[in-house]
Amino acid sequence: MASRRSALAAFVLTGLAAGSAAAPWGIGVLEAREIYAACNSQYAILSDMVQCRAPAVYGAISWLLFTGAITAGWVGGVRLTRNRTAAVSQAERDRNAPPPHDAHPTT
Repeated sequence: MASRRSALAAFVLTGLAAGSAAAPWGIGVLEAREIYAACNSQYAILSDMVQCRAPAVYGAISWLLFTGAITAGWVGGVRLTRNRTAAVSQAERDRNAPPPHDAHPTT
């Protein structure tokens, strides 16, 4: 029988990753505004100017964290669904199980 894992950990990770994704995205947007004219509004990770790399790097980090948040949320949802179906099937088995052999009637 598979062990039941808590979905709470996955949902906590989702919240942390989503919050962590917002910070580099915001920093990247602020830096892009500051160096807009110097970079001719073109930002790339492989740019010759170091200043033009920063917004792209922050965007890439933010994208990775956001993708991780979506994945962790998906895992949490799957765990929650599996735990519910496992609990229902266990209740069905308990309800349909015959009484023990040494059971005494309570009349």
